[in-house]
Amino acid sequence: MSKRRKETELLLISEAVSLLETGMYGSLGQPLAITEIKKHDRRLSVGLGARSEHAAQIVMKAMLKGKLAVYVQPHSPAEPEQPHLEVPLDLVKEMIPIRGVLPDYAVRPESLARKADTRELAAAILHSALYLRCDQFDAWYERSKKMGNWPTQHSSKKPRIGRPSKARELRDRTIGLVNGGEWSAQQDSIAALIRRLDLEGAISRQTVERMLEQLHRETGDRRYCTIPERTADTTWGSFEELVNTRRRESGEK
Repeated sequence: MSKRRKETELLLISEAVSLLETGMYGSLGQPLAITEIKKHDRRLSVGLGARSEHAAQIVMKAMLKGKLAVYVQPHSPAEPEQPHLEVPLDLVKEMIPIRGVLPDYAVRPESLARKADTRELAAAILHSALYLRCDQFDAWYERSKKMGNWPTQHSSKKPRIGRPSKARELRDRTIGLVNGGEWSAQQDSIAALIRRLDLEGAISRQTVERMLEQLHRETGDRRYCTIPERTADTTWGSFEELVNTRRRESGEK
């Protein structure tokens, strides 16, 4: 990470997701659809949900595997300098995710507090936001970056000598078909795309689906999106409403 932090500093889960999204997609610029919207009103705040969801899924997976520990702040106004508390992994696995990742405040914290192994942890879960430690996140972030699989790293890789890989050929030919108006996810099936690609050797449907999902995240172009539009889940209200409700319950201003 470019900004150094103290070992004791904490990071909200939503902040961690935002940092990862920026690292994975930041240099790609705004998708065409968003650029067109902002031509009419630059004050609008819009973003590509698919990118955020992808980053959220990766952070959530790391938390569930114990690679990123979750912490809460002790609820003791008399002792504000108390060290943060780690939430046991089995309790993290029982937390309810919102849009693929844990929100900054636990959903239904009362049921989680009853399962805490100490009163101090129970009180913290009821009143504290959920955090990651900055030093742990930074180390995990750098390890992930070194794997070289982020979309922002694709263009930085040195071109190979000789025949392009099948994955690159698959990607390039798909982009050509879409830009040429010969295939679109809104009008054609994935099976039809596989037939049009006509590459040597069998191509699995799963491989094509993953490639289309990644192209949609990178470009925001609906012609690559094979996932039907989802109906908004209003069970918990908006994310902002959920956070504000939890802050009111915890007595924050």
